[in-house]
Order: sequence, then structure tokens, then C-alpha cells
Amino acid sequence: MSPVFSFHLPKDGDGTLLLGGYDLSRFAKGGEADIVWSHVPGDEKTWSVEYNGVRFKDGQSIATKSERIMFDTGLSYALVPTADVAAVAKGLMGYSLQCQAPQFTGQLGLYQCSSCGDGNYKSLTPIQLMIDNKFYELPVESYIKRLDDDRCELLLHPYETSYGGDSKWVMGVQFLQNYYSIFDYNT
Repeated sequence: MSPVFSFHLPKDGDGTLLLGGYDLSRFAKGGEADIVWSHVPGDEKTWSVEYNGVRFKDGQSIATKSERIMFDTGLSYALVPTADVAAVAKGLMGYSLQCQAPQFTGQLGLYQCSSCGDGNYKSLTPIQLMIDNKFYELPVESYIKRLDDDRCELLLHPYETSYGGDSKWVMGVQFLQNYYSIFDYNT
């Protein structure tokens, strides 16, 4: 059996885990040309890749400090270093949202944002993560959720995710449901 496994994690319905390979006929329009292989750094013990920045799709930059993203198929949300979540919240001010850091409650807290009416919410653009010179999008509904007519909740959990000294984003299903993911032990 090939040391490859792949996941399809749809937003609704059942997901698929395929051991020993991948099935592009079901999940990729362009076949092999749709695959982007990303290198896992040699010092990594997790499915992590280096990334080169984050921005909103309209080009507005987000001043993050992390340099790696770890993919975790067992995590239903995103864990993001506290300083990076604060940078995203600051960037949302450009869309007229005002976000407040969570108070410590002993649980994972989320930023609460006000001024999240229809006009401001509809003006939001996806967040793009640059991995291997390609932008991968985190759709608006995957990073911010409307709570009512004026309030939203930022779906990036502030957390110090330092593994081996590196600060990294840990992206779960919330990110992976947007992509067919292939994991290869040989690359």
C-alpha cells in the first residue's frame, strides 16, 4: 500500500478518508495539475508547512508573525497565536468592524465584533494564506460568524500554539473543508 492518505471533508454530508492514495476524479477538475504539493520541513513532527503571509482577498495585508501552519483533521476549528488573531481583528477595522479580545474564562474564547450589520458583513473578503507561492482562501463564513443584526464572532481561537519553539496556526476542518487534502509520508 502506498504511504499516502487523503481527506475530503465537505461542509455538509459525510467526509471521505482514502488510505493508500487519492481520488482526483471525484475531487479535482484538472486532475494532477490541480495538486499542489507542499514540503513539510525536516524538523517537523506534525503535518505543518511554511507559509509566507496572510492577507484579505482585496489585498489588505495582515501583519502576522507566525511562519508555519499545521493541518489537523481532528480539529473542528482554528487555533491561532494570540498576536496573529489580534492582527486579523485590527485588519477588520478596515471593514468598519470593532472587535474585542475575549476575557479569560478557562475555555477557548473568541473575539466579539460589533458594527457587523448587513453592509459591513457583506463587504468582508476571504482571508488568503500564502503557501508555496499560492494563495489558499479561508471563506468569510469560515473565519467570522454573524450572531445577530450587529454582532459577529471571529472564529479564530487565540491560543499560544508553540510546538518546538515555532509559533504556528493550527487549521482544522474549518480550513480543510475547502480543499481536498492529500498527505504523503514520502514527501
